Amino acid sequence: MEKVATGESEVVAEVVSPTATPAKPSGSGSGSGSSGSGTCFFDMVPCVVPYDPSWPRLFEEEKAFLIDSVFASADTKPLITHFGSTSVPSMVAKPIIDIQVLTDEMPPSHTTLHNLHAAGYRTRTVVDVPQDTYMRFDKGDPIVTHCLHLRHTQRNADGWHSNLVLRAYLRTHPEEVQRYSNTKLSILQQPQLQPPQQQQTTSESGAEGSEDRKIGVTMIEYRDQKQAVVCDLAQRAREWAAAGNYTP
Repeated sequence: MEKVATGESEVVAEVVSPTATPAKPSGSGSGSGSSGSGTCFFDMVPCVVPYDPSWPRLFEEEKAFLIDSVFASADTKPLITHFGSTSVPSMVAKPIIDIQVLTDEMPPSHTTLHNLHAAGYRTRTVVDVPQDTYMRFDKGDPIVTHCLHLRHTQRNADGWHSNLVLRAYLRTHPEEVQRYSNTKLSILQQPQLQPPQQQQTTSESGAEGSEDRKIGVTMIEYRDQKQAVVCDLAQRAREWAAAGNYTP
């Protein structure tokens, strides 16, 4: 299970999620970790790609779908925003659209849960965080394409705000975008970016004829090794906002 914090440390711009490649291929195919099949989340190999200008459009399309379908029966329409690395121009990122939803309906009603599952979202286990505060859902199997983060309007508003401050800070500081991108590439030791399909082919075929050989860092290693840079960026973003540079 993945432990996700909801305080200041959660301003991780990019919540680590399975995107493509299992470290140890299995006969059942490449599971996503959210579907319960295939390879364990922590053993999967992350893949980052160059910034894609279509990501904001994909978010807006999913936002409209969520409002019209998933949350259509809600008494009050939730606030829905795009955050994470796919929301920052020029940032290399895992090709996952991170969406945060601020709502009073936590935990979500049976109708909302049904609508989420019908739309292809699967509940992702989050430990040590009550479901009336925060819940996460992944969409896409075997390759996750969207991560939806439900937050309570009062009990988890700080996490919502911190993510938006960090997004605004990165959007106005291209040198920090470059620093964070370089950190990701350095950890993954990818001299050249590869599309997810190519990385998956490489992973599934194995290296040097061995299916048991570890290919690259795992998700948990990737998350942990970039955490220092993420926390530094979060602190800089808070100071920048406190100086009056951020307008919600």
